[in-house]
Amino acid sequence: MEEDEDQEVDDQPWGLMTTGTKEDEETEDAILPIHPNFIQQLKSQKKVAEYRSYFMGQTKRLWFLDTETHLISHMAEVEGPQKHQDLHPDGTNKREWKYPITTFYSVDNPIPSRDQRLIGSRPSGPVYQDRHFVNSSLTSVWSIPPSGDLVATGDS
Repeated sequence: MEEDEDQEVDDQPWGLMTTGTKEDEETEDAILPIHPNFIQQLKSQKKVAEYRSYFMGQTKRLWFLDTETHLISHMAEVEGPQKHQDLHPDGTNKREWKYPITTFYSVDNPIPSRDQRLIGSRPSGPVYQDRHFVNSSLTSVWSIPPSGDLVATGDS
């Protein structure tokens, strides 16, 4: 089943998995299920920010779980979170929270998640993890210098 390009399956997080998302808490690593189409947009830099309708704490690394393979295959270092005024091409507002990506990596040996919330046909996120939950090395795909005003296209 193909997902709508404007709406990912995890647009609204599960109530139980969003512990630690108060704005004053420090949450550094989150796993997000993401459609392979958006992974391709990230690889090509067509998409350089992650947009969410919910706040993900002080997330510094987003780990992407491919919704087709169910493997954690990529990681992004992000700025943020930022409230934003970015618009879709049709003029409608994007989601409330923006996480600009500064560096995008591929996981050399993609891994399955052991978290039950990410297993099954409709995984949902974010799922917060300890920093060292992935033992695989990473390969940099691209990097851009952090700035307060990144141009961000794409939406998931």
